[in-house]
Amino acid sequence: AQCYVRSTLFPHSPKFALKWKRRGEKLTETLAALDADVLSLQEVDAYDEHWAPWLKRRGYGGVYKQRTKLTNDKKDGCGLFFKRAKFELLARRAIEYNDVAYGRPAGYVKPG
Repeated sequence: AQCYVRSTLFPHSPKFALKWKRRGEKLTETLAALDADVLSLQEVDAYDEHWAPWLKRRGYGGVYKQRTKLTNDKKDGCGLFFKRAKFELLARRAIEYNDVAYGRPAGYVKPG
């Protein structure tokens, strides 16, 4: 996700390579070359503007879940996508990471 890209974290990368335009091009080139039947993506931002149309044009369906304000102020998320010609989505379930990470079911209230 672009919200995590900082030149201090990538000191050996030229600044132009850290801009979304360049990163988006390289990411989509790489994924297109892989031609995978299933894609699992994390730290995805620009979903509606970039990824959803790109995936649809290439025949992918799937599910994307953006973080909620309850879990983080960042606007990235995770997605699981598949080639519609080979797979069919039968069900979906959104999971909040913090609930799963701490072993709590949704709606958990600490006893006491």
